[in-house]
Amino acid sequence: MNFIKNMKALLFSFTNYITINFGYSNSLDFMNSLIHFNLLQLTIPAAITTTTFSYLFGISFFSGIMIILMLVVELISGILASKLKDITITSRKMSRFGLKVIVWFTFLAFLNSFILQYKLGDQLMYSIFYYLQKLIITYITVEYLISILENMAVITGKSNNKII
Repeated sequence: MNFIKNMKALLFSFTNYITINFGYSNSLDFMNSLIHFNLLQLTIPAAITTTTFSYLFGISFFSGIMIILMLVVELISGILASKLKDITITSRKMSRFGLKVIVWFTFLAFLNSFILQYKLGDQLMYSIFYYLQKLIITYITVEYLISILENMAVITGKSNNKII
């Protein structure tokens, strides 16, 4: 029983130390600075999504954000380039974009599952699938960067040969 009282006293004194010496008005103010309760509806799903994304596809958070950003830029620049060329944007073209993204990420998920399977076992197979995954990620990046540059050439009115 004394142990519990001592722990409560220690926790209370630690909380008081933090609130007094670090400029918090009370322990609730300190907790609100640690956990933004009004943002939990955004932060928890974002954390779950990014963790799942990283685990499924074997891509770090930063790389995943960069790939998604690149896909969004490619989509927007493609829409702008199509409007400047007076090409009608149809749901079929949007579906084609979505299908390619789904195929690429499915392929990355398959490769990542093989990487995870061989991670602790056969080093040769692990290395092969790891290399293939990085090769595919690089290919996807280059492919979409070229597409963005082609779209930018149309948007700026410059020749593709000068930009690419």
